[in-house]
Amino acid sequence: MLKYSDLTKAQKRFVDAVLKEDASIAKSGTATRKQIESLYWTLNEKRATGGEKVGFPNWLTGPNKVSRGVYQIPMPEATAAKAKKVSTDERTRLEKIIDESDSVEFDQEEADIVSSIQELVNS
Repeated sequence: MLKYSDLTKAQKRFVDAVLKEDASIAKSGTATRKQIESLYWTLNEKRATGGEKVGFPNWLTGPNKVSRGVYQIPMPEATAAKAKKVSTDERTRLEKIIDESDSVEFDQEEADIVSSIQELVNS
C-alpha cells in the first residue's frame, strides 16, 4: 500500500482534492472505482473555472487495491487516524449487535433437530 508520505506532489494534490470533495471517503479511507472516476471528472470540470489541475490516479489502482473495484486512499496521518477510529467504532458496534442476538432460539432449534435425528436413527 502506498502511504501519503511516499506520494509525489501531483498525487498528494489529487488525494487532498478528493478528501476535500467527498467527506465519506475521508471517513472510510476507501473509494470505489466509480467514486474515483466521478470525482476525477468533477475536479476536471472545476479546472475549467480555475480549479487545481489533477490527473487520473492510475497509480492508485495497483498497489492500493483492497478488493474488486475498491481502493485504499492514502491519507494524511491525522485523517488516517480518524478513519481508523471510525472503523474500530463500527466494528465494536457490530460486535455488540452480534452478541445481543438471540442465540437461545437457535440452540432450541438445534436441539429439536438433534432429537429428531436420534429418533430416526433409533427407530
